[in-house]
Amino acid sequence: MQDLQNTNTSPSAAERMHHIALDYIFAAIFPDDEENLLDHSVCRGPDSVWCRRLRMKKALMLVSPAWTIPAARYLYRDIALRRVSSLIALAETLGKNPEYGCMIKILRLECIISRSSNKLASHSILPVLANCTNLHSLHLGTLFISSFLTDDWPRDTKF
Repeated sequence: MQDLQNTNTSPSAAERMHHIALDYIFAAIFPDDEENLLDHSVCRGPDSVWCRRLRMKKALMLVSPAWTIPAARYLYRDIALRRVSSLIALAETLGKNPEYGCMIKILRLECIISRSSNKLASHSILPVLANCTNLHSLHLGTLFISSFLTDDWPRDTKF
């Protein structure tokens, strides 16, 4: 039986090769310009092309531990947050796995932040933005922006 204390934690050459091969496969399946061509809105429903591809990316992360990081690069490359609960979940995920933050290239904030969810959202958005160290594009959706333009929004809100 192998001594677990002496196990080398760095990836072996075979694992690195496996990651490179998976990256080529995933790049062919999920091209870089794909996110600009697919509709992220909820109006298309759960069977939209974007939703099906998102489910595929999530499933690829679960195939095996060796697939997690290569698949995560494609899952986290373009994040569209349409609910405050998704923003909170992303903040928790990045708190536990900060290495995913550097994979986020595009962040789309499309959720409505109601007065009742203001505190949760404000405590989540800062850690998310702080962890997105390779962010190329930040999209603030009209619903997200309009959340701050209402007369009843607290003026002392700080992000």
